[in-house]
Amino acid sequence: MKKNVVEVVIDGKLYYLGGEEPEEFMHQIASYLNAKIRDMKASEHYLKLPPDMQSFHLALSVADEYMCMKNTLEKSREDMEIQDTELYHMKNELVELQIKNESLKKQLTEYRERIRVLEEESVAKKER
Repeated sequence: MKKNVVEVVIDGKLYYLGGEEPEEFMHQIASYLNAKIRDMKASEHYLKLPPDMQSFHLALSVADEYMCMKNTLEKSREDMEIQDTELYHMKNELVELQIKNESLKKQLTEYRERIRVLEEESVAKKER
């Protein structure tokens, strides 16, 4: 795959991002980081920290968001697997019920025919 190199500005500094991802994706990463930095800089506590601690807090914040989203995704996948299993069982149950329904319809038709024959025999006996 073609490697893309994109020029981006993060926190007022020019960087070159390279990778196989589309350029738009790398611009989204830069925009995300700029938004995070802007949010962090809104805190007086953050601004009072030395630059290395600011970087650490920024990394910690990004890692926290990542882990929360990863956990949410894993939970969603687990829920989806449970729903898939339930759906499979429900489909099987539906097929079983359809088979049973067809059997009962057939049995009902046979009983109705048997009743019709018995009624005809009863009428014939009365007429004799």
